[in-house]
Parts: sequence; C-alpha cells; structure tokens
Amino acid sequence: QLRCNDDETTTQQTLETHTREMQQLIERELRRARIAGEGPTGAHFVTSTEIKPLLETLQRIYHQKHLVIETVIPTDLILPFDREDILELLGVLMDNACKWAQKSVCLTIHMDKQVNIKIEDDGRGVSDKLMAQLTPRGKRLDETVSGYGLGLAIAQDIIDQYQGALAFGRSEQLGGLCVTATLPLDQTIADQPPDSFTDN
Repeated sequence: QLRCNDDETTTQQTLETHTREMQQLIERELRRARIAGEGPTGAHFVTSTEIKPLLETLQRIYHQKHLVIETVIPTDLILPFDREDILELLGVLMDNACKWAQKSVCLTIHMDKQVNIKIEDDGRGVSDKLMAQLTPRGKRLDETVSGYGLGLAIAQDIIDQYQGALAFGRSEQLGGLCVTATLPLDQTIADQPPDSFTDN
C-alpha cells in the first residue's frame, strides 16, 4: 500500500510539473502574439526602477543556486523603448542566463547611438556548432532546462520589432554564454545628448 501511495505521489508531482510547463509555454506564446500584433506604445523603460525588481524575482526563482548577479548600468538610464517590451526582453535573456549559470551572471547596458545589452554567465556555454541553433522556435540545447529556445525566440521577436540584432558568443569575463542585444535608436533620438535619457 505504501509503495502504491508513493507511485501516486510521484505521478501527481510529474503531472503538476508538466502542467506548470505547459502554462508557461502558453503564456509565452501569448506574449509572442502580443509582440507580433502590436507596435510599441507604452512608457519608456526606467532602469533605476525596473532592474531591481527583476533581479529580485530571478533570485527568488533560482534561490538554490545562490547566484551573484552583477549589473553595469549608468545611473538613472532611461531606454526610449516600450517598457513592457524591454522588461520582457531582459526577463527572458536573464532567465536563460540564470538557468545555465553556475554562480555568476552579469548584465551590462549602455547607450550611445544605439542601446547595447550584454548578458553573460559562468555556465558551460555552447559549442560553435550549436551557437547558430539558439534562436529557432522551440529549439532546446539541453532538454533538462525547459523553454530555453522558446525564450530566445521571444527575445528575437522583440528585437526584430525594433530592427535590432541578437548575437551569441563566449563570455571573456565569466567563460559561459554571452548574449548581446543591440537596438538602434531613432535618428532624432540618437542625435540627442545622453543626459536627455536620465531620470532626473
């Protein structure tokens, strides 16, 4: 009887896990549909108020890893793009980094004539052969880490909307994967001094 109960408990836990993963998949697909169907219309992304809650959420999700998440971001930087798009972009890229990281993740953002976002981790990285397979929809390099490719596909959708670029390489600083997102600024915005986009 005890063995039977144990089997039932295991089956129930497995079903709950699959259900959660399916819900997450549906939520992400709905967000992809929103991104594809709507133009950027929301408020700008204020790093001083948005980054900290995002990092706190990731620390809670991956609390067992005791991750050290470093940020290199100019004080009071404002990104002149839709707030929800940038939050989604940073969320999926940082989530992927935290999944693969051993202990360390680094987020760097700076803006000149374009916005440059670099996310690095100290995980095992990926081979050159697999590097080109990161963004196709649903592609997973490690089936033990669910949603890896889908998250990157969402990031690519957002970047495509702004005619930007997503690149992958090896982190010189941490040794794992380095993901770089580049978002071009509108020319009228790019011609303004950087101080125009600080939260004063």
